[in-house]
Amino acid sequence: MIDSDEASLFRGVRDESGLQAGAIVSRQYGVIYPDIEQREYLSVDPFTTPPWNCLEGVTFSKTIKGAATWLMADIILEVINTNIEGVTKLLTIDRARSFYEKIGFQPNPDFDREMILSKEAARLFVQNQLRIRGTAQ
Repeated sequence: MIDSDEASLFRGVRDESGLQAGAIVSRQYGVIYPDIEQREYLSVDPFTTPPWNCLEGVTFSKTIKGAATWLMADIILEVINTNIEGVTKLLTIDRARSFYEKIGFQPNPDFDREMILSKEAARLFVQNQLRIRGTAQ
């Protein structure tokens, strides 16, 4: 259970079978690669999917497949028109790297597990997701 004071930090996607993807998000202030000046950015940690979504050889319905991508798009949409401008930082594990690279995240050469989504990449990702959803603006 999430403490009510921290509930606004949690984002999740669920269907009738339960939670499909979840993340803890927070606004942070500091230096974010490749910038050299401090700025506000969105920190996502951890971004998870239930174990059954990671089973190899298992086919999922369309309502489950892509839940993590949709959740990431919704998180970025929340902040894309703020002073954060969609700039997002996260820590990743090796098997999730390709997922984040497809979205547009780039590795931070100074920190092996850290990946950054620039405001330009965030806007492209969101535009693509809105087009896929049929709600392009």
